[in-house]
Amino acid sequence: MLAGIVCLTACSSDDIVKDDLREIRLAVDVAGSRAFTASGIPAGSVFYVWADQYIDKQDDPAEISPFLKAWKLTATGDAQGNLQTLSPKTFPSQNNLIFYVMKGNFVDNCIINNADMTTKEVLTENVNLFPAQMVMPAGTDPLQVGIEHQLIADQRTENTRAFAQSDLVYGEAWGEDGKGVPPAYEAIRLQGYHMLSQFEVVLHPGYKADSLTLVGENTELTITNMLTTALLTPDTLKKHKIYGTNNDEAFDITNAVHRGQIIHPMGSATAIQMDKVVSTDFNRANLKPGKVIVVPQTVPAGTAIITLTLDANDQDKRHSIVYKLPADFTFKSGYKYRFNLTINDGHEIILDPTYVAPNNDYESQDIHDSDSDGWAEVNISKVLEEATEQQEIELDPSSVDWNEENRDLYMQ
Repeated sequence: MLAGIVCLTACSSDDIVKDDLREIRLAVDVAGSRAFTASGIPAGSVFYVWADQYIDKQDDPAEISPFLKAWKLTATGDAQGNLQTLSPKTFPSQNNLIFYVMKGNFVDNCIINNADMTTKEVLTENVNLFPAQMVMPAGTDPLQVGIEHQLIADQRTENTRAFAQSDLVYGEAWGEDGKGVPPAYEAIRLQGYHMLSQFEVVLHPGYKADSLTLVGENTELTITNMLTTALLTPDTLKKHKIYGTNNDEAFDITNAVHRGQIIHPMGSATAIQMDKVVSTDFNRANLKPGKVIVVPQTVPAGTAIITLTLDANDQDKRHSIVYKLPADFTFKSGYKYRFNLTINDGHEIILDPTYVAPNNDYESQDIHDSDSDGWAEVNISKVLEEATEQQEIELDPSSVDWNEENRDLYMQ
């Protein structure tokens, strides 16, 4: 099973009597990500779980009714990924449960639940309905019902929990037959999807540049001009055809395209600080790049998305150089993108074209797990080159005034 694929399985329940109420015990696996434990979840990570009862009506469409509202659990940090809670819950006596689980940086007033998006709710245990179950006026836009997730602006390793907290994880489980998960004696195991994107950078010292300068305390590396709020808008009415809806295609959590459709960028752009990783060999085995979590979004051509600031602590010498996208580019849910950048004489950033990621189909509905961390890896040089050609963005270096303003435009 690929890491990151959402599933929820229980031990055999053939000998479980439905009216013998069983405590709901959960464990979570989210593979990969810096500083994660063996189970993929740092100790203390907070998860919220909602659950619906699946009420089988035999010949009539099944009924789905809310059972758990924003149940709060925290990770123990053990190798099994067990979750603990101060408010234990039990299975209902007659019906199976459908689970929805999420982990993220949910700040105050993070739940949008009204048509004009001006009134928000605080995420409160045992209070909030699952966003898709909130009653909205007819014709309400899906973007008006959801949960906001905020990225943390400083995701450097020294800010120990920032990267993991910025990683929005979501999963849902309908059981093997789509009729809910039955009670179980042992912990029910959940696995979650990375809903956002991972942005990776490796710096290479080029002409008149040295590794010590690039990795030094006076150098800062930031991701810029990208929106840093994500709105998660799950829609239970599309989860399963038991509702008898006429949707052309029911929502499928295992489908990467479907997952991308319930994530929306919001808010304003905020710079994100990241670790500086310097290497003289981009293809060195086991090279671990600097990495941050970003919100999936389309960024227009010409946007300066990477800024390297040199002599950051000296106001007289401080200056920045930027990498600008040569074409419109879309960062997708569940994908990671590595930018290998050569730095020349402290004034020029060039995207290295030689790095070749695993052969992933960028337009595929499935994420090919390239290194068992739940992210699909993209050959950014190839994708940007193809996007540039498609958009007919051509820049002849012989016609460019090679000055400070233009030298970072010609990158390939």
